[in-house]
Amino acid sequence: MVWNGRRTEFLMIGCARAAIGHLSVNGPPGSRTFVYPADSMATIQSKLNSVTAGNSLVFTPGIYNFASTTITGKSGITIWSPGVATINSAPAAGTAGAFDFSSKSNWTIRGATTSSGFIFNTTLINATSASNFSIGNNIFNTIASNGFDGSAIRMNFATFGTVINNDFNTCLGNVLGMYNWDNITIDGNHFNACYQPISSQEPTTPNTSLGRNIIVQRNVFLLTNRACMEFGPSGTGSEYYSGLTVTNNFFDNFNNTSGASSMLPISCVGQSATNTTITNNWISRGPINAGLLSPAIEIAGDGVVSGNYIVNWGYGALTYQSGWNCHDNFIYSDGTTTYLGFVNNGAGTGTFGPETTLGSLPATPAWPTRIAW
Repeated sequence: MVWNGRRTEFLMIGCARAAIGHLSVNGPPGSRTFVYPADSMATIQSKLNSVTAGNSLVFTPGIYNFASTTITGKSGITIWSPGVATINSAPAAGTAGAFDFSSKSNWTIRGATTSSGFIFNTTLINATSASNFSIGNNIFNTIASNGFDGSAIRMNFATFGTVINNDFNTCLGNVLGMYNWDNITIDGNHFNACYQPISSQEPTTPNTSLGRNIIVQRNVFLLTNRACMEFGPSGTGSEYYSGLTVTNNFFDNFNNTSGASSMLPISCVGQSATNTTITNNWISRGPINAGLLSPAIEIAGDGVVSGNYIVNWGYGALTYQSGWNCHDNFIYSDGTTTYLGFVNNGAGTGTFGPETTLGSLPATPAWPTRIAW
């Protein structure tokens, strides 16, 4: 697959990760029940109903017409595609989508690899209130906005979930969203020409049983409209996050139409956040939106901002609350946007610097490598 002039390397299945869903180096786990493109939706639902915990429903390659029908999942199973299984005409925004796994636990929806897996055209997966789940090696195309819920993956009240090695193309916001996450990993996904890929809000009265250990790593964001991610964007209250980590991501070529204050690569602004880590990200504005005074990073509360390459942004970071430590980042500005440095809003204390100002444009790095999954 060639994307924006770069070739995306799709990794074959390597080793299983015990904490992420039902994985197997040899294919789908347990006994396998097969469905076929010619099967009716009633037949597919009946076959899924017959799959017991620890076993798999395998979609053979082909084009599936869901005929405006949602397939209802169950706990403990894997839905697998060993080749390209294209899902057309499934329910879209405001619905439970192609697969409804809301309130289910210990389940997986995945392809063998991203280039040999499910293609979801204009539809979504419902993971509302789901737990211990994984969604990986899939492609989501041209998905309509679902309000403040996830347009591609609905994730309100989702816990101990992993979204890994998926491609999201021209999906409107919020792509992954949004309320009351806990222990969520977003790893190795590619967001191309999407509107607000990641959104998360926690209760505005701090709840220390939510907002823990959210990890965003090895993702690629291209041609993003508005923010790539917002954690804790509520205008009122004080949202709690603990151990929020944003590391080794690639941001470039923003295509914002929502104004300077909304063009944000990384916004971690839960007002009760603690132990936030924002490190080793490539954050380039790209040629569009010159002159917009937007920050590359926002951080609230204690944590570290370090090792990031920040290219042509108005601010390296804006900081809020206290305890932040911004140091050893690499800054380049070609003057198309006025660079104003690392700035605190005046309501807290922390540490700035040292930073490295670069005299020439740094070489664009390769995209982060997806882990074998």
